[in-house]
Amino acid sequence: MTSFPEIDYQKQLVVSGLDDFSPNAALSQVHGGQFGSMPELWRQAVVDFLRINVHVGLLEGTHRKEISGEAGAHLLENLLNFGDKANSLDAEILWNVLYFNASPKLAELLSNFHLDSWDALSQGVNGQFMESLKAMYSKI
Repeated sequence: MTSFPEIDYQKQLVVSGLDDFSPNAALSQVHGGQFGSMPELWRQAVVDFLRINVHVGLLEGTHRKEISGEAGAHLLENLLNFGDKANSLDAEILWNVLYFNASPKLAELLSNFHLDSWDALSQGVNGQFMESLKAMYSKI
């Protein structure tokens, strides 16, 4: 992954370090968010964001610990796109009830770049933080 909305990723990762969030609450500025004019593009952007950050170990499922790492990223992508058929849960429901939080790895990264406070949401893109993300993402 070489291109992604840097400020949106940074802000969402900052938020995840401070509080848990559902997919419906993620990347609200990308493509106008879930109620914007292109909700299908927003949904795909959220799936991509969650998948890659779970895969590299920055995010984890709050109540479903199996949503972590590479295998968890694949599980997550299927859940958000197709639902949880084994438990009779529609994908739309999962977009509201799955929650994610920062892993210890992300918490440390945010702290290292002084992005571990609500004040960090008003900052611009932190270039060094972005370089760290790109290095992690490039290994996938």
